Amino acid sequence: MAKRSKPAIPDLEVDLPWDQESEVNCLASILVNSTQLSLVRETITSEDFFLESHQVLYDAIFHLWTQEKKCDPTLLAAHLRQKGTFKKAGGVDGLGRVVGSIIPGGSHGLYHAEKVREWSIERKMQSSLYEALRASQRREASVQDRLAQTISDLYSAQSRKMTTEVAPATTLVQRFEERLSETNEQRARRISATGFSDLDTLLGGGFRKGQLIVIAARPGIGKTSLALNIAHHVSKAGPRAVLYSLEMHADEICDRLLSSISGVESRKLRSGNLGDSRSEVLEACTEVSKLPIYVVTGGGFSPESISLQLRAMIATSDVPIGMILIDYLQLVTPSPTQLKRREGRERDVASMSREFKRLSLDLDIPVVCACQLNRGASDEKPRLHHLRESGAIEQDADVVVFIHRNENRPSEHDEYELMVVKQRNGPVGSFPIHWDKNTTTFRNGIHQPKPDWGANVTF
Repeated sequence: MAKRSKPAIPDLEVDLPWDQESEVNCLASILVNSTQLSLVRETITSEDFFLESHQVLYDAIFHLWTQEKKCDPTLLAAHLRQKGTFKKAGGVDGLGRVVGSIIPGGSHGLYHAEKVREWSIERKMQSSLYEALRASQRREASVQDRLAQTISDLYSAQSRKMTTEVAPATTLVQRFEERLSETNEQRARRISATGFSDLDTLLGGGFRKGQLIVIAARPGIGKTSLALNIAHHVSKAGPRAVLYSLEMHADEICDRLLSSISGVESRKLRSGNLGDSRSEVLEACTEVSKLPIYVVTGGGFSPESISLQLRAMIATSDVPIGMILIDYLQLVTPSPTQLKRREGRERDVASMSREFKRLSLDLDIPVVCACQLNRGASDEKPRLHHLRESGAIEQDADVVVFIHRNENRPSEHDEYELMVVKQRNGPVGSFPIHWDKNTTTFRNGIHQPKPDWGANVTF
């Protein structure tokens, strides 16, 4: 059998694409019009220009308008000479091309800036792919590391945010007024209500974008059930809820959800002997089939693999994600790089905690991590130091919620307590909650006089 010939490796040293006309016209539009600069600066930075001379010109124009409050060709040339960057900016020819493209009263700076940005993304994409091929030839890192780095670079080329934001007080007040006038649908895109009235009140409406929320308890106390109840409520409002289950099979999660909604005992669903409850379960099936809940199972997940899959979900659908659930943190697989370092389990968990906090900020989505408490929480009310394997979880989390079972309160339904023991931007407190073991469902507890949240409460 003839050997298959190796594919030819393309020449990587190619000219990266750019458009001189777009860059020159963009600079010309902001040179004599500060209003145009205000629009352009929201779209690009100097790094988006291909030529170094254009990067220098953009920075100089930006400085003159923001610091000196005035700019024209004469002032620009004087500024460049004073800084010793006139030659670096292209000299007389480079400045002349920009000045020669000025259109009096022109107002197309944003159009040209968007073109500059498109070419910048194109270059970053090509550079990432070229580097991926070089790294593949060198094989200095594992396949998983190289794949994660490549996809991360490609995503960051598109989603890069401006490094700084200068927001005057008038803009901040305007944003606040816009939030006040939000419809319920708009609010649901920004805040994911949990469905537990006391918890939502304490958290100011629910889980918020960019937050890392930890739900912690001892094994068998109901971390998954509580998170699933919250995911059900979030998805009913419209946004997607994505559940990464590292402990339970997808069918088990479906059974729990159907039992919770139908009120039929979970053991009947597992056995298939529904009896007179068949119609209730079928109605629940219809409801669940319409919910935007996604359950991801199938082996070990690392923060990198979860991040990549979520970015793909976001890129392929306009339906926002209202909540991500990781069940549970201690079962997540550290990244290949972290495993190579062999720094110990606590360092691994700390690294994953930071990665999930970074993921919540990057994707602007609440990330909920179920977490185990150590054995010390078995004999007393849980406290923050009972978080298993890493104090970094406490530091990284914006909200920490403990589930505590009150052993000394006999009742038809088991009495539990939700304890918000940390809230970065709000008070802490606790309140009763009911656990129905037959349907593995948490429900709001009996309403009592509202507690004075945060008043002399310590955990």
